[in-house]
Amino acid sequence: MFDGQEIISSIGENAIGSTAGHIDLSRATPIGSGSTCDVYRTRWRSRMVCVKRIRPEYQADPVVRQALRKEFELGFSLSHPAIPQYLHEGSDFIVMDFVDGETVRNLIGRHDTWLSDPENQKRMMRELVDALEYLHSHHIVHCDIKTDNVMITDGTRRAMIIDLGLSHTDWLDSTAGDPSRFGLDASDYRGDPSVDYRALAIVAERIGNAGYDIRTLDRFISRCRKPGVSAQELREALSRDNRRRIRIMAAAIAAAVVTTAGLSLLLTTDNAGSTEAGTFRADSTAASPTQTAAPQPEPTEALQSEPTEAGLPHTDKPAAKTSGFKKYITENTPGFFRETEKQIKEQERRISGGTEKEMTDSEIFTVINRMIATYNSEYAAACNTLRSRFPDVDPIELEMAMATDYHTDLLQRRQKVTQALMEVSVARDSKRPFRPET
Repeated sequence: MFDGQEIISSIGENAIGSTAGHIDLSRATPIGSGSTCDVYRTRWRSRMVCVKRIRPEYQADPVVRQALRKEFELGFSLSHPAIPQYLHEGSDFIVMDFVDGETVRNLIGRHDTWLSDPENQKRMMRELVDALEYLHSHHIVHCDIKTDNVMITDGTRRAMIIDLGLSHTDWLDSTAGDPSRFGLDASDYRGDPSVDYRALAIVAERIGNAGYDIRTLDRFISRCRKPGVSAQELREALSRDNRRRIRIMAAAIAAAVVTTAGLSLLLTTDNAGSTEAGTFRADSTAASPTQTAAPQPEPTEALQSEPTEAGLPHTDKPAAKTSGFKKYITENTPGFFRETEKQIKEQERRISGGTEKEMTDSEIFTVINRMIATYNSEYAAACNTLRSRFPDVDPIELEMAMATDYHTDLLQRRQKVTQALMEVSVARDSKRPFRPET
């Protein structure tokens, strides 16, 4: 959190335009906080805007600064009704239109009835597909589509995509999202729209996991996971679902009619009596009124594995395996990040010994980028391991369970090491902007 009065002058000096463009944050309302930035709502030039500013502890991080700058430059070049308009950029902040609405995550949290309507679900997904197609046509992959980054406006109830901070770009890959979250090979995904479309499937499933009926999205979810799927295919999947449901309902009604007719025939035969011997033939499909039906055998494993209403096998084996995933993650998290731990310790020893001051700027950025790359690689490998070991657990739940005390401490240590190394570069020339050397 930061004090608005402290940065009024810095915001004003860095705002693009005349004094009329100065942004007064003394009356700003805090509306959120991400991993590296605080977000505020305020009024500027007779319009409500959103100000996103880097938190003090990340001011010296070149990756965070370039990520924010990249978000502005990407957003400023776009014009789409489902993407907020980016307005201005400062030294450590950006300004964009304020979206008056709620995130899908908040709607799920309070079980908003708007999400219960299948037509609303389909309209939301159509609008998101249109927005993503627009981004992809501009060679931008969002890479962070999730319930936190999809908003539904209060008035028109339109879907909007926010936060371009992790979008894929060729000039700063280190701030691109992690495609392994969506079942993709990180080495193949570069700019692949499949990242965003698979993320839409996860958003839909999160809505279903909250208790909403999302059967109207079944075909859409399946298509989202198809390699190389196009936006047009996804739109067709959404438009065809109604006809598919009608066919399924018609088939179910027909099956019910046939079943009822069959039961009626058996009952008629039963009431009509028996053969001349007074009993039904031994090979008859119905039992005699005077006979006791033989006890039915216990269901076999094959029968127990019949799909349930949710479409998953109904068996005890996965449940037993699923129940221990949190304990397994807690016990094995240190093993997931062995190389990251090794690299952080190496830099901690260097810093404690004071030898980091001997490093060149190029060496500093190389070390920082290597730590980031190693962590991302080990995190992706850990996710793949957990998804393979616990296939019945929601991938997002697995990732949430990875937020162990050890994992949190590891990330904090990496951030401290990064900041300490960057301070060496800052001390050499405090006026020089932080940019990785090429």
